[in-house]
Amino acid sequence: MREDLVLAWRNIWRNKRRTAITMASVFFAIFFALVMRSMQLGTYSHAITGVVENYTGYLQVHKQGYHDEPTIDNALEANEALLQTVSETAGVSAVIPRLESFALAASDNLTKPVMVLGVDPDSEVKMTHLADKVIRGRMVTSTDRGALIGESLAKYLNLDIGDTLTLIGQGYHGASAAGLFVIQGLLKFPMPDLDSRMVVLALSESQYLYSAPGMVTSLLLNVNDSDDPEDVRTALEAHLDPDEYEVKTWQEISPELVQQIASDQAGGFIILALLYIIVGFGVFGTVLMMTTERKREFGVMVAVGMQKTHLSVILGYEMLLMGLTGIIAGVGGSIPFIYFMHLHPLRFGGDTAEMMASYGYEAIMPFAWEPGFFFGQAGIVLLIFIFAILFPLYSTSQIKVIKALRA
Repeated sequence: MREDLVLAWRNIWRNKRRTAITMASVFFAIFFALVMRSMQLGTYSHAITGVVENYTGYLQVHKQGYHDEPTIDNALEANEALLQTVSETAGVSAVIPRLESFALAASDNLTKPVMVLGVDPDSEVKMTHLADKVIRGRMVTSTDRGALIGESLAKYLNLDIGDTLTLIGQGYHGASAAGLFVIQGLLKFPMPDLDSRMVVLALSESQYLYSAPGMVTSLLLNVNDSDDPEDVRTALEAHLDPDEYEVKTWQEISPELVQQIASDQAGGFIILALLYIIVGFGVFGTVLMMTTERKREFGVMVAVGMQKTHLSVILGYEMLLMGLTGIIAGVGGSIPFIYFMHLHPLRFGGDTAEMMASYGYEAIMPFAWEPGFFFGQAGIVLLIFIFAILFPLYSTSQIKVIKALRA
């Protein structure tokens, strides 16, 4: 076998141009497949992280019916027994209480509907790291009566740190909700939709505003295994009264994001399939040409005593060596490029940035850095290469010596 491999390696370099063309086709196939897949996975991961770690959490505990009718009237009482039950459930790493509602934000003659988020600053650091998003001013504390607002919202309302924001809405069970809040800091959310309509208050202050003392609309949960929160959900539902509480995953809370990822992933698979088909035909054409050109050579080798099966084995080694060399070169060439783009994602500007912001996305193109998809894409290209060389190998094993010598 070792002698056959050495002979096959020497044979493929007898015609350097032909070998270079075959290897180049495999190289570019694996390179573009890896770059495209990295862009896809990076975009999905960034979107999920932006929604889950900035807003929804991986799981949420609500009062039964809140998911279908998310109003403050369906808030739940965050008593110690409930918090202890949830926090002690296996797989839960953090519990973050929140009170969410809507209000009309006003400044002078400017108004805008906003989302008011009552948070516990000490709990938020366990998942959302809200304090890290404060770009000016300071984070609110649990006893502060001030507010944090998104940078885009501040620009729209012509507000700055130290100015007063007016909030008007409806409180718990029809109570009026109105208040004046000094802006203590400006937030920058990666999701433009949140940045343009988010107002953050301390949890106690939001409960006072909406006349809902001790109430929260949801308990956000951070989990140890973010890839599969279903086990945690099952454990929670076993400990909570299903008639009083409901547990929802981020996929159920943000179904539109799941649908966007699914549709985009389907389109990405179609593009990858087309790329693989083109590469398969390219490799097939190259190896078919290579075997056709060498028919006389093969006929001479069989005529002097080499068995056809042995000849096919050597030819198979030649093909596999070219394919593996192209794959290794493609993976090796893509790794530094993908890693660099992972550390320094593309940032768009101008009309492209405005268009992406209008759809609620940050104007960047992130790349994923996951070793798994390197092996997956390399394996797919190797399988395509193997299928592409099966027919030339079969035709070589059926070669007619007299006809080959006259070729």
